[in-house]
Amino acid sequence: MKSNGLELYAKIEDMLDFTDAIETLYGAFYAKLKTLDVKNIVDVGCGSGAFGLGLVKNGYSVLGVDISEQMVENAKKAGLDARHIDICQLNEKFDAATAVFDVLNYMDKKALEKFFGCIKNVLHDGGYFVADINSYYGFDEVAQGVISVEKESRFAVIEAEFDEKILTTSIKLFSKQEDGFYKREEGEIIQYYHDKKSMEKLSGMKVVDIVELSLYGENPDKYLYVFKND
Repeated sequence: MKSNGLELYAKIEDMLDFTDAIETLYGAFYAKLKTLDVKNIVDVGCGSGAFGLGLVKNGYSVLGVDISEQMVENAKKAGLDARHIDICQLNEKFDAATAVFDVLNYMDKKALEKFFGCIKNVLHDGGYFVADINSYYGFDEVAQGVISVEKESRFAVIEAEFDEKILTTSIKLFSKQEDGFYKREEGEIIQYYHDKKSMEKLSGMKVVDIVELSLYGENPDKYLYVFKND
């Protein structure tokens, strides 16, 4: 059965162990946000809510938003104030916005330009947008490949291929049913590589900092961008 790729990913997220990489990435965000004068934050693509809850623990007022209904349900269960809504439909204003763990890579240039416009609309003047994005190395050398994971009555196969600056990730999930048979679900996620020049041009905001991050080795596989809504 064909499924939405992001919704299917939400079903297998607990099967994947990216603990060390996630802690490093979250830590970089928290450290950078501490240097900015912000109090309330909207976390775009909040996922299961782990990052947003970390922000709350650091003293920020946080709203999580995500277009995945399953992810929002997971975030709410975890205790985060979250809404199933597109950022472009949000009318409130915030001191800062965050987008963690590949959110920007899910959009092609046209969609990303629109997204940046929506981010600007939810930021106060002088507000900040802090987001990470995969480097070319991160796509070409880190993300590609095939992995299989198993947990309790579920088995998943994830295959990723990077070609022409596009990463295509295919997910197959097999879940054991009460009758003993397995239900098969398939989905696909598309991600796009964006270089630094494109990021600055599409954002329409001032880039005040770019931090290189190496989550899986010595070479930078991600960049942490800080934009200012002047």
